[in-house]
Order: sequence, then structure tokens, then C-alpha cells
Amino acid sequence: MAIERIYERDIDLLLAEEFQLSPVFAGWFLEQTEKYADSSAIVVDVAVSKSDYLGESDLVVLFERPLTNERFALYIEDKINAPFQPEQLARYAMRAQNGVAKGYYSDYQILLCSPAAYRETHPEGVLFDSFVSYEAIAEYLRTQGPDDRRSAYRANLFAQAANRTFVSPKEREEDPLRDAFWKTAFGVATREFPDLEMKAPTFSSRQAWIEFRPREMQSQSIHICVALKGGSGFVDLTFRRILSRKFAPVVASLLEPEMSVLQIGNSTAIRLVVERLEVSEVDEGTLAKLRFAFAASVRLIRFYLTHRHELDVAALQSLPEPEPPRFPIPQGMIANEEQVDGNSRSRGTDLRGYAVNRETILEVGAEGGSITLLRENSEDGNGRYRVSTNETFFDDDDLDGEVLPQSEPQYADSFHAAVVLLDRYPWHRLHPLKVHSDYYAQVLKEVVKRGGLSEETRWRELLAQ
Repeated sequence: MAIERIYERDIDLLLAEEFQLSPVFAGWFLEQTEKYADSSAIVVDVAVSKSDYLGESDLVVLFERPLTNERFALYIEDKINAPFQPEQLARYAMRAQNGVAKGYYSDYQILLCSPAAYRETHPEGVLFDSFVSYEAIAEYLRTQGPDDRRSAYRANLFAQAANRTFVSPKEREEDPLRDAFWKTAFGVATREFPDLEMKAPTFSSRQAWIEFRPREMQSQSIHICVALKGGSGFVDLTFRRILSRKFAPVVASLLEPEMSVLQIGNSTAIRLVVERLEVSEVDEGTLAKLRFAFAASVRLIRFYLTHRHELDVAALQSLPEPEPPRFPIPQGMIANEEQVDGNSRSRGTDLRGYAVNRETILEVGAEGGSITLLRENSEDGNGRYRVSTNETFFDDDDLDGEVLPQSEPQYADSFHAAVVLLDRYPWHRLHPLKVHSDYYAQVLKEVVKRGGLSEETRWRELLAQ
């Protein structure tokens, strides 16, 4: 039996049922992962399309090791042929790390599940922790026995999805008015407003809404775009899943005349008002409205690029509040810093009087201050990660042995949870000052997830100096 169209949601539900009802399949799937191939664990929960303010995870499978009761999670991104969304892997990582920080599990991996050809044609696919192909799943299901008609049927579905290189989109009806309008708009944008980097539109309706996301806006931890909402008469610089009540006071001094900040659903927008623009016959009046809307869009793009650092920091500080890390250790005093094998270590005491050894895992800096991630081990056996910031503006001449003021440190129980705390800042885009040799590979992996391979190259070059 052939099914004309197979969608990613269909595959999500098939996988969810296999994980929930077949311990044998769950065990086989773990064997395909990089980290848990030798793990003995049972499935305790399966979530499909699990969403939060950072976006949606196709499938989240929670496992528990029976002997230790330790839990870990598989975050599975399922693809047939849809492209990766901007910063999709980075947002998966942030959602997974939030689960660690909240104590839902102690470890995780992020997997790509797709046809083998998809991974070969999408370079981002190699950045996932593990990969399981549709072809491998189909082959596994076929081995369940010649009389297992259910598994054979499902194997054929996975094989069919693997061989479908194109899923037919909604039929695009002929519409000369719509096509002429957007052909003209694309020509005007290309010739007169190159900052937009507008792609040739292929709309199937008479919509007057289009998003612009030039290359310089595509390496953010927060999804940012400029949306021209012609039918409403607005152009919005949109920050997805950001709270305007936090964001607006921070950026108020940056705003230019006619700009306002408002909440739109779960996003925050910096808005300019333009004349309403509908898909219509192209005349001089329509062209004037189109140029005015495009000029407003370019204005917002340039506004963002001019104030990029301030806006990025404001956005990251305006996320909905995560739950605080569990069991924080009180702040103590640092003393006797030394270098061991090229890594910074120090000793001190916490407020309970226990001796504490601290190692610098990561330190990044910019003109406005620095962020440091430390690993602390106290003599009572507790180990935690500590994130502290110094956001004082200073020059080298100002230091002269003075202790610079620091913000209140935050604590986390694991490296991944600590990275969640770091993500309140655009740390991967700052200047790397120190990276502990034992964490070098882990840190660079987190950099790649947030900024791509170009950021990793920059870090390697700076750390090699």
C-alpha cells in the first residue's frame, strides 16, 4: 500500500509509538547514538511537538537507567526535505540545557533523523550529536520477522519517506495579478534596496506580508527578522520569544523617531508605521507605497546592525525567566590564583568555611567587561559551576591592581546547565580569553551550535595567539 504524501508529523507519531510500546526498538535506537550505545535504559516518557519559548522539538524521549535511576533525554529533529530553520540546532541545545537546569534529567543528546541523502545535502546535519537514517530504521523493522506485518508496513513507510526527494506543496494556482505585483516588487528591491537581500517570492495567495533576513542577521541565538506587513501598514524588527516589558526599557534610549516597541504574541517588535499595501495593479501610487515600505525595512535592518551588540544583549536578557539552578553554593572568596598546565586555578573558602578549589573553564571579554565560567570543588565533596560577570567599562590603564566590581554569581550543577546561564549573553560572539584544555572541544562545540563554523574558526584563531 502506497501513501501519496508522507509528512514529518507522520514520522514523528510513528517514532513516538515505537518508543512508547517497543522496548526492543528503543534499545536498538540507543545503540545508534554516539553517547548511549552501551546504555541499558527504559523509556519513561515521550513527547511529540514539545514547545516552549525557545521553539519546538519534534520528539523528546526520556530514558531512565534502572540501576541508578539516572535520566537522560534524546531530542530528535525529524526531517524529510524541509530546510533547517535559522539557529534551529542552537535552540534545540538551549531547550535541552534548560531541562538539565530544571532537574528533569542529567544528560542529553540531540539527534537528526532523516533520509541519508538529506544529511549529505545539508551541511548543518553533521553538527548534530548523532544521526539515525530512515533507511536504517526501515532495515531494522524488516528484521523483525517475515510474519510481522505491522513492522513490514512501517518499514515501507520509512523507506517511502526516504525515497521521496520532494513533497508536493500546495498547488499554486495561476494568478497574473499576484505574480505581476511581486515580480515588480522583486525588481524594485533588487535594484534599489539591495540591503533587503530579497528572495524571489513564490506566494500561493495574494498576501502582502514578507520577511527579510539578510545574511548579517542570520547568526543570532535569538531569531531576528524584519517583517513587512503590508496589509496592516507595519514594518517590524521582530525578536522571537522575547518579552517587551523587559526589552523596551533597555532599548528606549536607542530608538529613533517614529519607532515603538510592542509585544506581538510571544515576540517583541520594534515597529515603523507605513501606508497600507495590498497586492494590486502596479501603478505610480502602488510603486510609491512599495518604495516607502522597502525604505522603512532597510531603516530597521540598518538600525539593528548599528546597535547589534546592545540589541542582542537586551534580547537575551529579556527571555522569560528560567527556573533558578538547584542547591546553589554561597559565594566565597577567591585567593591564591595559579597556573597549572596552562589552566587557571585558585583556592578559597565559601561562607560555610569549606575550602574550595576553582578552575577557570571559560573566560570571554569585550570592551564592556567579561564573563567567566568557573568549576568549583569544595572539600565536602560538592561540585558546581559558577558564572560571574564584570560589566564595568574599563581600559587597561584603569586596572592598576584594583579589584573590579562583579555582578552576583550564578551556579549550576552541570556544564550544560552553566551554558544555559551563559546564554543570557551573546558569549559566543565575544573575545575568547581563556578556555580550559579539558573543556576545549566541548566549548567549541557549543560555539558551533550558536554561531556556526565561522565562529568556531574565529575562536580557534584567537585562542592560538
